[in-house]
Amino acid sequence: MAKQSQINNAVSNSGEDNSDLGYLRRELTRLRQENARLRARLDPSMPYSSSTTQVISCDTVSQQSIIEQVVAIIATRFINVSPDTLDNEIVNALDVIGKVTGVDRCCIVLLEDDEVTIKKCYEWYLDNHVSTDADSTYVSLLPFKWFLDKLSSFETLHIPQILELPSEADFEKTTWLQKGIISLVAVPLVLNDVL
Repeated sequence: MAKQSQINNAVSNSGEDNSDLGYLRRELTRLRQENARLRARLDPSMPYSSSTTQVISCDTVSQQSIIEQVVAIIATRFINVSPDTLDNEIVNALDVIGKVTGVDRCCIVLLEDDEVTIKKCYEWYLDNHVSTDADSTYVSLLPFKWFLDKLSSFETLHIPQILELPSEADFEKTTWLQKGIISLVAVPLVLNDVL
């Protein structure tokens, strides 16, 4: 789950117009406070005050909502992007997504014309390492049936714990854990109803 400091840093360090991202930060705070109120009703021993700065974990629905809002804001920013600033905008978008979701790396992969092979083309790491031609390796998604089905349905995936994937995603779970991936956010990029 994203921590409040990660949200604040993502917004303040993104170098972007903060009006949309400021709204996002306020909305996340509101969702966390509402989440805390609901939890307090269930567990009266949990302290709550409206001015709390304690980081409160969002439930999955709230976290999904935040990620979808981040994606919507970023998508809006790309409407008028010029070709000479496209790479920079993509790197800034990965930076914001990475920091808001609390992951240590983000990447953009291109789906090839066969619609089952991907190539990594942008990658961002928490330690500020950035690559705009990340890896020339092509990977087939055919064995990743569950994952491919979700992406083909244009579903945004937030998987905080790979270990908690459903049984139909056993191949993905095993493969990702072998690669050291313990959590994942996948956002399908769609143009004219095509991935």
